[in-house]
Amino acid sequence: MDSREQQIIDSWQERARAYQELTDRWSIFGRLAERLIDLLPSPLEGPLIDLAAGAGLLSARLLHRHPQAQVYLVEPAEAMLELAVRRVGSRSIGHARVSAAQVDRVPLRAGAVLCSAAAHLVDENEVFPSVASVLQPGGRFIFNLWWHSWESTVHIDPGPRWRALLEQDLSELGESATLPAPTRPRIRTRHGFSQAGQRAGLDMIHTQTDTDRLPLAFFLDFTAMASDFLADLSPARRAVVLRTARARANAEVSIQTTRFVLQKRAARP
Repeated sequence: MDSREQQIIDSWQERARAYQELTDRWSIFGRLAERLIDLLPSPLEGPLIDLAAGAGLLSARLLHRHPQAQVYLVEPAEAMLELAVRRVGSRSIGHARVSAAQVDRVPLRAGAVLCSAAAHLVDENEVFPSVASVLQPGGRFIFNLWWHSWESTVHIDPGPRWRALLEQDLSELGESATLPAPTRPRIRTRHGFSQAGQRAGLDMIHTQTDTDRLPLAFFLDFTAMASDFLADLSPARRAVVLRTARARANAEVSIQTTRFVLQKRAARP
């Protein structure tokens, strides 16, 4: 595991509880999970792996719709995995604290691997082969990408709007704080996914882009999970600024997420 990957895992370790609260508060995460579940084959056969399971939202939704399903949780951040195990409980068939690129260490062969709201954090050139190794022939890797990580939707950028709103509130409240620099995620392309899939024995058989509307308050809440967000302010003043900004962040923006289904090739006779 390289240092960048470890930094990502450490950051989600720190934000585990805040992330669970965020996914419970904002229905977009449930919609993302449900849309992946919609793409599962019927009937379900064999175990399913929830990759980068987070706090267990996708597994809980899946087991609600398919009580007979066998779900195995994979999540590298220990604090996050603890939340997922607590949420899913004895309804899962097991769990492992490994990264997405290490899912080949899981001692089972799955009919499907699902990954919701986390694929932008991993390298497909490392993850696709690892996922392929745990899929049964014909098994499916089903995942989604936020708008900022896919070539067709990267033009969407709500950042300037919520940042301007927050800067205005800081000014009106007489506060000064350094806002985090905008991040620039690596953009995935259809060609890149297809090439990485081909090398791993996975064929892209389906893509679908969905549109949702979200208030600017969502982006504030997402960014505010980080402990160093508005760290220049005292905890009390930080809370005041965030409360004021959230109350005014009602304007909505359209965002898009894209679903993918990759299928493992059957072994040649």
